[in-house]
Amino acid sequence: MVQLLRSIALGIAVCVACVAATTWACSHASVETLYNRSGDLHWLMTTVGVALAAVVVAAVVAGVCSVALLELAGGAVAGGELANGLMFRLYDGVPDFVHAGGWVYSLGDLAVLAGIGLFALGLARAVAKAVA
Repeated sequence: MVQLLRSIALGIAVCVACVAATTWACSHASVETLYNRSGDLHWLMTTVGVALAAVVVAAVVAGVCSVALLELAGGAVAGGELANGLMFRLYDGVPDFVHAGGWVYSLGDLAVLAGIGLFALGLARAVAKAVA
């Protein structure tokens, strides 16, 4: 239960940071921001579902394996997903303005990608602990 609460708190912190930074960046942008307007209500509900699943799975696995990194991973994925959902509602599209690797990402996208990387590291650590 403690792991779930920590994952939720981290998710909220990541979401708030992404929304605040995106709002600031878009209000100070000197170039046009690319808006991803491909979302609809179904996409928004899927986003919320993925965010909930991320924190629950991360908390359960973190509790079983005693790997706190998984809590951070769940929070990052959930926060990024929720930030994208909020940005979609606030801006009528998700502002993608971070250029990396030939693609353009939103801050929520980057949080999700970082969370997926942290999930991989956390699971590798859990497997290493189980083998040792």
